[in-house]
Amino acid sequence: MPEHTITTDCVWRNWLGGTVDGLPFAAKICDVNSPDGIDNGRVLKLFLYAEDGEQEIAAYERGWSIYPTGKQEASMDALIAYCATLPPADDWHIQAGGENPTLC
Repeated sequence: MPEHTITTDCVWRNWLGGTVDGLPFAAKICDVNSPDGIDNGRVLKLFLYAEDGEQEIAAYERGWSIYPTGKQEASMDALIAYCATLPPADDWHIQAGGENPTLC
């Protein structure tokens, strides 16, 4: 199983932003699993972008409007798994490693 690099650099309420394998992302994450989430999980919305940050290569809002393929699909799967391990949103600064997270 390949290694994936995930960085988080901004939070806003229950939104998390950063990169996965160099691809920018924004994800809306709830504190508990939801029937509206990806695979009934915590990720309610997910946007994955090409490296330029402009072209969407994945988009989920209560369903997939753009589903990634190849390496991008593996990156997305790693990101969804990472989001499942996050503490409640009020404690994200602890996971991200900083006292005061940068607001998106």
